[in-house]
Amino acid sequence: MNIIIFLLILSFIVAIHELGHLIAAKIFGVYCYEYAIGMGPQLFKTQKKETVYALRLLPIGGFVAMAGAPEDDEAYPDVVVPKGRHLSEQATWKKVIVMLAGVIMNFILAWLLFSFVLLSSGR
Repeated sequence: MNIIIFLLILSFIVAIHELGHLIAAKIFGVYCYEYAIGMGPQLFKTQKKETVYALRLLPIGGFVAMAGAPEDDEAYPDVVVPKGRHLSEQATWKKVIVMLAGVIMNFILAWLLFSFVLLSSGR
């Protein structure tokens, strides 16, 4: 039972981290092929506009596949991405924000959790 709880918590943390990358990429107009939690075969997927949102079998990570990342472009060869929507075409400061957004979301999550614990403890 403890391993299931651990994997659920880990998956939640990964989902928040990857959501940071996804939000930043979408704000800057980067084309995102897929937002996935887990690795391996897809258990569930849905597509909203251009992005596929997927839950995968192995709860050991996650990813956001963006246009302009070589390994992601190779995985989605049939998708035609409009000019200017590749991560590689963005200004350096935008790329840095997209890459740091996951860590920033982890800090926000930690701050919210610590705040909740401190406020609920009555001190």
